[in-house]
Amino acid sequence: MIKDKLDQLGLGVAQIIGLGTAFLFITGVSYYYGYYVLGLKADWLINLLTTKELLISNIRLGAGFILALMFLQEIFFSDSKPKGKQHRTFLIGCGVLIAILIVLIWRDNREWLQVLSYLIGLLALFGLMYFKYLGRLISILLIFFVVPFLNGYSAYQKKMASHLPVVSLKDDAKKWYIFDTFSDQVILIDSVKKIENIRVVQVNELENIRVEYSL
Repeated sequence: MIKDKLDQLGLGVAQIIGLGTAFLFITGVSYYYGYYVLGLKADWLINLLTTKELLISNIRLGAGFILALMFLQEIFFSDSKPKGKQHRTFLIGCGVLIAILIVLIWRDNREWLQVLSYLIGLLALFGLMYFKYLGRLISILLIFFVVPFLNGYSAYQKKMASHLPVVSLKDDAKKWYIFDTFSDQVILIDSVKKIENIRVVQVNELENIRVEYSL
């Protein structure tokens, strides 16, 4: 089915690569909006990112969408399965994700946001394949903006819950935490509870890097 759609559109290898690059770039920006803007409250950090960072941030998401498309194709476009069983398999898959989501929310687990993005992504792919016009447009918006945005904020939450490395600078004795790195630069925050200051420095400005474990 996927191959047939591509053949109908008349897309060659170059066009497919171009579309894939555009997908990774747009979803990369959406991801970092969840990560830096909603999470870290520092939208200016996005301006420091290179195209490379934007493209590689969502390779796993892109691979996940491809696998999900193959899964949906096998379910809904396989001649070996009756139509009723096809829909039942899809509903079971969604039901499992919903059950996991409810359990994670009940246990106050930070993974629930990522599971929600998986569920939205699966439903959006279904809508992209079965709906037309407005439904298909909504599905595209969910895939390009909502799902990667939720993934980005989920990544921020998990990052803040981890043991961030503690570091001091050569020209500053203040205690800093390494939040993230990109290229040869490091993003530092002054607290893991209430962030008041954020700095971006070169890697060679760091010294005395360590990890503190609470007892």
